[in-house]
Amino acid sequence: MKNVRTIEEASRYFELPKATLLYWEKEGLIHFERVPENNYRKVTADTIFQIENVLHLRNLGIPIARIKKVPFMPLNERYELYRTAVQEADRKIAELKSIKKSARKQLAQIEETKFLRKHPYRADRPDFQYLIAHSQDTVSAECFETGLFVILMEKPEQGNFREASIVETPGEQEILWERPEGAEWRSFLLVVKDEAGRHKISGLSGHLDALHAMGFRTGALTARYLSEEMTEEGYFIYFKAYVEVCR
Repeated sequence: MKNVRTIEEASRYFELPKATLLYWEKEGLIHFERVPENNYRKVTADTIFQIENVLHLRNLGIPIARIKKVPFMPLNERYELYRTAVQEADRKIAELKSIKKSARKQLAQIEETKFLRKHPYRADRPDFQYLIAHSQDTVSAECFETGLFVILMEKPEQGNFREASIVETPGEQEILWERPEGAEWRSFLLVVKDEAGRHKISGLSGHLDALHAMGFRTGALTARYLSEEMTEEGYFIYFKAYVEVCR
């Protein structure tokens, strides 16, 4: 701090554009003394304090026009200023927590994608119980809570599928699928290629053949969205598939 003597040095120290400091000076928020010999701006302890104070208020989301009024505010008005700032900070914290939660889930789903590539056909039952038809009403929930979109194939060997969405409890919507109790399942990575907006399942017959070679008969398949990527071969969407099996 003792090396901060000029406006350029203050700009570097506080990581603020010089233009911002000049604007604050113009608005009367901070004050630079002048060097008598050349009239250059000189940073003093008071200047540093003023910059710190403006930064503090700006970090609270208080606009410049209101910061100019702060020195003239009575106690009750200052109290209201900071009370509002606390409420806004709480809102932002909640929003950031939601963003962090969503990002962590995306990371977990990408890690699960990589894991399933290396470890297919493990015993693993679906981590959801009810499916309803995919619709415009479910899209917003799927965007907010990634992993709710599911592919449902009652007869996987035929290649036909329905788009569905996970719900925690059955409501008024028609239930397309309910997880059967006592069933045995095997999981693997299901790859869907996006071809000009059309979804084409890739490599499913190979997975079914592998399970048949292990002595299983296969039944219905559900596949929960995990992740997606662009490669040289095209755009691919990855699902965690659960196929019902029996011997």
